Amino acid sequence: MLKSSAIVWVVTIIGIGVGLAQAKISALYLGVEGVGVFGQCLAILTLIQLVVGNAILPAAVRFVALGRAANDLEQIRRVVILMRMLVFAVALLAMGMIIGFAKPLAYIIFSTPAFSHLLILLAVSLPLTTLATTQRTLLQAFERVDLWALDTLIWSFGGLVLLLVLSATYGVAGAVLHLSLQGLLSVVVATWLYRRARGPHAEPLVARVWDAALVRQIMTYNGAAVSVSLAYAGTLLVLRALVIHHAGLAAGGIYHVVVQLSLQYLGIALLSLLAYWSPVIARLQSQSEISAAINSYTRLSLFALLPLLMGVIVLREPFVLLVYSSEFAAVQYLLPAQVLADLLRAAFYPMFISILLQGRLVPYVGIGLCREAVLFVGAWALLAHLNVAGVVLATLLANAGVAVVTYAYVRRAFGFRYTAANLRLLGASGAALVLVLGISCIASLAMSIALAIPIGLAWLWLSSTPAERTYVQDYLSQHLAPVFSQRN
Repeated sequence: MLKSSAIVWVVTIIGIGVGLAQAKISALYLGVEGVGVFGQCLAILTLIQLVVGNAILPAAVRFVALGRAANDLEQIRRVVILMRMLVFAVALLAMGMIIGFAKPLAYIIFSTPAFSHLLILLAVSLPLTTLATTQRTLLQAFERVDLWALDTLIWSFGGLVLLLVLSATYGVAGAVLHLSLQGLLSVVVATWLYRRARGPHAEPLVARVWDAALVRQIMTYNGAAVSVSLAYAGTLLVLRALVIHHAGLAAGGIYHVVVQLSLQYLGIALLSLLAYWSPVIARLQSQSEISAAINSYTRLSLFALLPLLMGVIVLREPFVLLVYSSEFAAVQYLLPAQVLADLLRAAFYPMFISILLQGRLVPYVGIGLCREAVLFVGAWALLAHLNVAGVVLATLLANAGVAVVTYAYVRRAFGFRYTAANLRLLGASGAALVLVLGISCIASLAMSIALAIPIGLAWLWLSSTPAERTYVQDYLSQHLAPVFSQRN
């Protein structure tokens, strides 16, 4: 578990660094309004990918896991080929619809039809990006974290080079064009790695098979994932559009940066761990095993996330100026509320995704859709009074509500309880974050850093168990002692 989690973390941290470099390139060559336009394009891509590609992950993990447990190679073959067929067909349909309705969509999303050519460029990328996502998902489903990591690194660095060259040459159009070329690169690499992972059992990339019963099972399972994913991405897209209509493209660029930074550090500490935990939780049967897995996922996530959140709060002003520019200075005033919202998300997400992985589709959809509905209504009500800050505040309130509801459900459905150590971790994490936030608002940068260090150490001591501290001490003594002895 620790080795796989470490691989995922290392790759994700590298990916975050690449993402920050991409953010700097975007800010440098596109400007604040260009970042807003490109951010809307990315939001549309994310929305469609979640429907036609990303939402296959839970189903792929579950049905491949069932096939592997039964050693049923024929079921695995049918699942893989059917998922590729369904994803590619829907991607082509989405591409045709976007191209056909590019001008009215551009008016709705950007408040002007002048950007319709960007939507056409974006539509062309859909078959490639969704097929690449499918191949990476299958690597995760077969628990080949090492190959998934290699593909992710190639995809990240390849995309960085393409974004730099094309943005510098063609501006926003070049930034959108790089998505297609990055998708093509990832398809080639991921397909090659998948063949290595499966060996003689690898299914051909171009193949047809039909199993009506299996399609119904996949669509039923995928329907839950798609509906919640669609609601999540759709809400972000609509909120960006509301911000742009209410306050202009520059405000849309500011909100895009806040959301992207949030996804960056959540990607390190929370979302990346799905590559390991999804197949693990999907195959568990007993309530005690499920509860133990949720607690472990939560604990690893929070230990990784809190130092990042504290760093974001303390260093938010110089970070925004360094990675972006003075045009994005408003971001630093929105990050504290977003950070608190993300702490709540880390608390409920392992429980929430476990509901889906265990096949509890109706409550998963219900909780997910309610969260997005509350977020939309809250943002719509607060936007007129607080501008972009109202949208961030609505996110905080929605996450607080869904955390309570999700815990109540998994407690009843799986007999889940937070362990005493995790309750202490959650309490200490909230207290440390609020304390660092308060200090950063009244103290200088140097003083905030100086005080954040002992607060972080106190949080680490209070949150960890004696067994964990002993393990770390033994590990360090075994690996560092030989290094120092050789030097002496």
